[in-house]
Amino acid sequence: AYFQVGVPVFSMDLWGLSKKDSGSVEDALLSFTDTQPGKNGFVAWEPFDHPTLGAVEIGGFVPYIGTTPPYEWADSLLNLQVPWILKLAGELPDLHIYEVITSERGNGIYQLDIWIENRAFIPFPTDMGSRNMQPAPAVLTLEGEQVEFISGYKRTPISRVGGKSRVKTTLLIQMEKPGKIILKLESLTAGHDLQTIKIGG
Repeated sequence: AYFQVGVPVFSMDLWGLSKKDSGSVEDALLSFTDTQPGKNGFVAWEPFDHPTLGAVEIGGFVPYIGTTPPYEWADSLLNLQVPWILKLAGELPDLHIYEVITSERGNGIYQLDIWIENRAFIPFPTDMGSRNMQPAPAVLTLEGEQVEFISGYKRTPISRVGGKSRVKTTLLIQMEKPGKIILKLESLTAGHDLQTIKIGG
């Protein structure tokens, strides 16, 4: 369900048993439990008088025997799987202010060309997240003294940045005198960045 709100979803089976050519998964599981110490993966069927259902039989495979590997296998399975999961986590959206080019237009007016970069493989947001407008866009904020916006706004939403890609936004501002501005990039799920830019002078 999480993919519908733009959350990348991944799950994996840590282990499993392959059925033999002439058998079923249940046959393979039963054969496996018979090789384990104690052979306690299967409970023999026994008659039982159920208060509601009447005469029934109780038994079969122990709960979770087909999904939970033996404890002794934990280290080897984790050593195989955890590095892969960590690698996937490292590909979650990671937004940064890549470059800012300032061009003076005269009369205290400056054009700011700003590139926002996603350094990771997974796009921000995912296609399903974009369709459902989840999560909220990242926001690029410009802060500075005596700044007037000729084109653009103090807060600019960054709605979409593909994996390993950049998007450009342009602002036109006017300042009474040279100074510094602060660009802040903020998002709920894809990181933060901040740059201080000298304007004029």
